Amino acid sequence: IGTGVGSATWPMDALPTPEAVDWAALKNVPVVLITGSNGKTTVTRLVSGMMAAAGHVAGHTSTDGVLVGGELLEAGDFSGPGGARRLLRDPRVEMAVLETARGGLLRRGLAIDHADVALVTNIAEDHLGESAVYSLADLAEAKLVVARALGGTRPLVLNADDPALVDAGHALATWFSLDPEHPILADARRQGAPTATVRDGQVMLGHGERERPITPLSRIPITIGGAARYNVSNALAAALVGSLLGLDDAAIATGLAALTNSPTGNLGRLNAFEFGGLRLFVDFAHNPHGLTALMDMAQALPATRRLVVIGQAGDRDDQAIRALARTAWMGAPDRVIVKEMPSYLRGRAAGEVTGMLLDELRSLGAQEEQLDLAVGELQAARQALAWGRDGDLLLLTVHADRDTVLRFLQRLAAQQWTAGKPLPE
Repeated sequence: IGTGVGSATWPMDALPTPEAVDWAALKNVPVVLITGSNGKTTVTRLVSGMMAAAGHVAGHTSTDGVLVGGELLEAGDFSGPGGARRLLRDPRVEMAVLETARGGLLRRGLAIDHADVALVTNIAEDHLGESAVYSLADLAEAKLVVARALGGTRPLVLNADDPALVDAGHALATWFSLDPEHPILADARRQGAPTATVRDGQVMLGHGERERPITPLSRIPITIGGAARYNVSNALAAALVGSLLGLDDAAIATGLAALTNSPTGNLGRLNAFEFGGLRLFVDFAHNPHGLTALMDMAQALPATRRLVVIGQAGDRDDQAIRALARTAWMGAPDRVIVKEMPSYLRGRAAGEVTGMLLDELRSLGAQEEQLDLAVGELQAARQALAWGRDGDLLLLTVHADRDTVLRFLQRLAAQQWTAGKPLPE
């Protein structure tokens, strides 16, 4: 009964009588639900960091595990009801953030019936055709199920830069946007509603026509000084959620500054490495929307040459697989490594997915000397590093073997490896 510090749990064979329960001590702790196609885990970590900066014991669930007060209770994908149950039963938790994935929502519904704030980061073409979700509108409807936990009065944070969310709308909507002059934000200001945006390189929170600076982008590591626009958007979303929870501006700024681009900070999301003059990022980008954001960031950063590693799971349809190749090529890379992921074939024959990716790249004008094929993500990383030289920028999307690739890169960093040197076995 209750959640977090306000909870009590008993074995089924030792239930107390109602008179023996200290009902006055039972309560629900503040809970945030976070969903969306991309950015869920990053925003979950940001909001949890803000809670901790405000002096609370924060707990969160994500696709990487269940954490309380910075302690990893269990690793794995806990973005569904099982993770929520594990977290909210922990008597240390004073505030909680639940990453809420599409699959769990569609198969099992909401993990809880009361949330203090909910957020939908964005809606992107991914997993279409599964579970009767055939369009972006269908997907938006599925994600917006989180609003049912808000009781018709508590705030739902939405991205005004996302057309599917704008089209869907919601009576509880509270908006953020990268564009400070966005018409939706202008309308929200006139109505006296909370908003979040970026202005002159600063994260700004507003209420009505009044706006205040929270922190510059230069102090938010995951934005790469503003070059990673999608993480600027994630920072705005997190800041608005934090503000709606009643966290003070100092805690919000501290939380934004605390999440780093290292594997120990934001595991698998824009993890940055530098090997002499060679710059490399490891990211989970797994659909055209996420890869577009990554390629946009790469184009905003100075580089002599750019390389990207791409691959896709076999359960995506042919159109989605080819769309990933088109997205990569639109970023004007000098080289593309297409990776085979044997554990992600999901019913397709070996070479089928990589064959489609390579075929699409060739149809777009890629020359053979610009293309490479790797079996496994570690091999793809090795081929990328062997190609790279000082001044180059490498983008490695990783999914199946993330931890192996990150350990290899960390070993190279510890050995002070630099571009052009032989790679250790």
